[in-house]
Amino acid sequence: MAVSPWNSTPHRVRFPPIVPCLVLFVAFWLLSQSVPALARWPQEAVLPLGEWLNRVLDHLLHDVTIKGHSITDYSRDVAAVFAWPVNWLIEALTEGHFYDLPGGGEFWLAPPPWFGIAAALVLLVHALGGRGPATMAAATLAFVVLLGLWPSTVTTLIAVLFSVVVSVAGGLLLGIWAFRSSKVSSVLSPVYDALQTVPVFSYLALIIMIFGFGQVAGLIATVIFAMPPMARATELALKGVPAELRELSEIVGCSPRQKLWLVDLPARSSILLLGVNQVIMLSLAMVIIASVIGAGGLGGDVISSLRSMRLTEALLSGLAITLLAIVLDRTTRAWATRSEVRRVWGVSSWRLALIVMAASLVFGLIFPEMGLLDDHPIVNVGRQLDSALAAFNATAGPSLTALQNVFITWVLRPVREGFAAMPWAVVTLVLAAPAVLARRLRLALAITLMLAAVAALGLWDKAMISLYLVTLSIVGAFLVGLPIGIAAGLSDWVDRVATVIVDLIQTLPTFVYLIPVVALFGVGDFAAFLAILIFVIAPIVRYTAAGLRQVPVQLSEAATMVGCTPLQKLRLVLMPAALPQLILGLNQAVMLGFSMLVITALVGSRGLEEITLVAVSKVRPGDGLVAGFGIAVLAIILDRLLGLAAQEAERRFAPVQSAH
Repeated sequence: MAVSPWNSTPHRVRFPPIVPCLVLFVAFWLLSQSVPALARWPQEAVLPLGEWLNRVLDHLLHDVTIKGHSITDYSRDVAAVFAWPVNWLIEALTEGHFYDLPGGGEFWLAPPPWFGIAAALVLLVHALGGRGPATMAAATLAFVVLLGLWPSTVTTLIAVLFSVVVSVAGGLLLGIWAFRSSKVSSVLSPVYDALQTVPVFSYLALIIMIFGFGQVAGLIATVIFAMPPMARATELALKGVPAELRELSEIVGCSPRQKLWLVDLPARSSILLLGVNQVIMLSLAMVIIASVIGAGGLGGDVISSLRSMRLTEALLSGLAITLLAIVLDRTTRAWATRSEVRRVWGVSSWRLALIVMAASLVFGLIFPEMGLLDDHPIVNVGRQLDSALAAFNATAGPSLTALQNVFITWVLRPVREGFAAMPWAVVTLVLAAPAVLARRLRLALAITLMLAAVAALGLWDKAMISLYLVTLSIVGAFLVGLPIGIAAGLSDWVDRVATVIVDLIQTLPTFVYLIPVVALFGVGDFAAFLAILIFVIAPIVRYTAAGLRQVPVQLSEAATMVGCTPLQKLRLVLMPAALPQLILGLNQAVMLGFSMLVITALVGSRGLEEITLVAVSKVRPGDGLVAGFGIAVLAIILDRLLGLAAQEAERRFAPVQSAH
């Protein structure tokens, strides 16, 4: 019989007091059955915080006046100022502008021809990223032109450009401020955490109320979401500047401003460019969400197609966003490491791009009609895809419906009813108990207070629906992703295939996951469950494979030497050693699951995410903020508990790893 190398360690594994915990749980459950307030928060004690916030915000924004004008009057004027350059540039590149002539009549300033803009963009990508990204950019632009997505693509690129410029500039300033003041850093850090934890839908209604419905509202929502990574990257970059370099800049007489802009920031430009990369990717991730409040572009195409159930059109528009994201990601990554000026026919790509753009402007003036493109596809792929989807549904539809009904009957419905029946006090006890056992009393108190707040705000029933959906989806993703991650960790060729699939999953916009599941299974909890499962499977696969590949070779060899079979070595040595990484993957899956949860409200999920969606449609920002708080509470609690589990796993494995 094989002996596990775990048995050779002097470390004593301490198991939690399972029996006392079970006794306490049962006792508390029985107590909640006799004390109704512990089972369901009394309705008369519910705090209508959402309604209060709605009234307060409405009063502040509409009733409070400054020199006879409300705050919304001023904010809408500011929005109009910022909207003008965005809308002007979009029209200038897609439709052109009409100008009144002094003697009467109109003059039409035609847009540059689409092929000129496309060529300039490809040359710009070549200047920044090289031949590979430029080739991919050319293929992507050909794709959008053939499918009639050119006007929407231009709109999206311009919106992303403005949001990236504002986010990078704002992130730089905030990062510099935080670097120079530890107090500012301590204040901004939890703000960043809140902005990246609270679902974006939660504050979309507030943005609409302040700035109105349109391009600027989408731009502001994107900036709020995308700016924190740039600010963090800037602060991290400045903290990492070598002390010797700072001393040298002082010796040569640089002023504080010169030292910052001429020495510190250029010295850490690679980190700053990675921050820019994150801003670009997050801005593209917001394209569809921003379209909910009027941003338009490719995201607007996805939303309108989903609403009218033109699923193949939605899929193609989502694919265009994905291709743009891949091109921009590869370009900025290559830009961060470039070391030479790239040329085409001996001319700098930058200069050639400017020449092509100038020639396109002249061509548009001489031949105004030749370079226009509308939204009618040149190649109607959607029709063929619609026919294929209809044929597939006709053949496999009954089987898929039967599978869906079985899963709903035996899994979804019982689990949902079980979560709904759980008393709030018992759930609070269960989630706070691990922190108590780990002697993290502050965390246990925080969990208790946060869950009590969710119950007191009247969000408990909706919160349990959200929790059941995310929990079940993560369990499903774990059951599917764990074997794939293990195979990828043990086999190089499986790892290469899995890496490509995982990269694709993490690049696709979140809304795109709704399209195939809705096409096959309609709307409802089952479609939401599958969409979340597909979205969160990537970190489980990635972290499992990474954990197995990071196991020390000596430990694996020791297991072989004591006679472990491959299965025993995997079960007794490799998996326990990779457990911390696996738990980190689950942690990432939890955060991604809650971020995807809000999107599933569009296909019929009925938890807290539904409140945020209704809040946007009815412009009730208080309701959205309160529901967002509830979602953030659930995400933060599970995040902290998984963090405790990861620490415990590392503590148990550390002596074994050091021994071998």
